[in-house]
Amino acid sequence: MKHQEKLVINWHLLEACNYNCKFCFAKYDGDKGAVYQNADKTTQLLEALWNYFKPQQFNNRLRLNIAGGEPTLLQGKLLKILQVAKQIGFKTSIITNASYLHNIEFATHLYKNLDILGISIDAIDTQHNRKIGRVGTGLNAQPLEAVDIIAYVAMARKINPAIKIKINTVVNAVNKDDDLSAFIANIQPDKWKLFQVLPQSNDKLIVSDDKFHQFVQRHQAFNSIIIAEDNDAMRESYIMIEPKGRFYQNRQDNQKGHHYSQPILDIGVAEAFKQIRFEYEKFASRYQPLVAFKD
Repeated sequence: MKHQEKLVINWHLLEACNYNCKFCFAKYDGDKGAVYQNADKTTQLLEALWNYFKPQQFNNRLRLNIAGGEPTLLQGKLLKILQVAKQIGFKTSIITNASYLHNIEFATHLYKNLDILGISIDAIDTQHNRKIGRVGTGLNAQPLEAVDIIAYVAMARKINPAIKIKINTVVNAVNKDDDLSAFIANIQPDKWKLFQVLPQSNDKLIVSDDKFHQFVQRHQAFNSIIIAEDNDAMRESYIMIEPKGRFYQNRQDNQKGHHYSQPILDIGVAEAFKQIRFEYEKFASRYQPLVAFKD
């Protein structure tokens, strides 16, 4: 890989989640044998990733993004992973549904170990969240209210003034006509990512290219922070690792499922990385329109 300015490695720690979003593509082989369950293997994986990618001149902008499932289900293990990543040298970020951020002690430690807090918000309307599946069973399974998200973001900024806030929204058949302008204006995120729902997840939630672009245009007041990713932009533009420590990519031609490398810890980062396709130019292009957010 040639000299680059930045790179993000997305590690999906676990498949488990307390919500049941119908478009979720994070369906692997379950969490049995997940790397996070072994502290030594976790450190080995992080060090291996750092040692392979860091020499390729990312100018101290090599970031580890923790995703799931829902990574905050792990709480203590998640905090330890972030601490180890920080010690190694990674910038750190997370994508969460925010349902566990009400735990002030946990959230306080979380914010202190993050450079970027990413929150998934697809709708403000409770009924729309229910139709999407942003509900589950048991504790913390109900849709959050806008006031809750606003409070969590305010707390994060108070505890860690340097933290950046990112909102992720998957545009789909349920929320395609929604207007989130008031919410986004209140949150004032540093970045707002709009994804066109992938056909690989749930055909009933597919939204046309036109409807996706209409959603983007409806929120053009936030163009300086919006990154809009249609299906093509998402293909092979992410470096992703699944719970068992394998690189993976979504299958092409709208086929469901994933293509996996062999386990990274078995054959090494270099060999495993050769087994999946990744286009750095597509990755970098997602950041070009960005004005207010540069990390």
